[in-house]
Amino acid sequence: MNLAYVALKAFPHWNQRIITERDIQRVCKKKGVYIVEGKVGMPGLYIPYAGFAFIVIDPGLPPGMRLWVLLHELAHHLLHVPGMQLFDKRYKTKADFEANFLAAVALIPLEIVMTKLPGEIQEEYGYPKELTDLRKWIYDNYRI
Repeated sequence: MNLAYVALKAFPHWNQRIITERDIQRVCKKKGVYIVEGKVGMPGLYIPYAGFAFIVIDPGLPPGMRLWVLLHELAHHLLHVPGMQLFDKRYKTKADFEANFLAAVALIPLEIVMTKLPGEIQEEYGYPKELTDLRKWIYDNYRI
């Protein structure tokens, strides 16, 4: 499955403008994914249960991290065979790498990554260092 194709189908402005929580909620509603807030000992998780799909997100996350976790978990729904996925900002599995790739490009579109340093992006948008570092790596290696 082509990651960019899936991302653009869900988010037509992927890599053109920052995807917002409202955009994420719209796609979740369209795809039948429910966002639930709750403390589960990690920032978030994706879980299919009894024919439904849920993203569980820690309500105490700062806004930039919240967006990353929501997009990461939604990416699992869009890209992977349904199964429980735990948020991992590292890339231990191909599935987590793909989910983080989709989220990084959605949150830091090309224009921003080409005009700002990772530290500037962290400060301005409140994104974690791991996310901005990944986005820079994606740009350096794929030029998107």
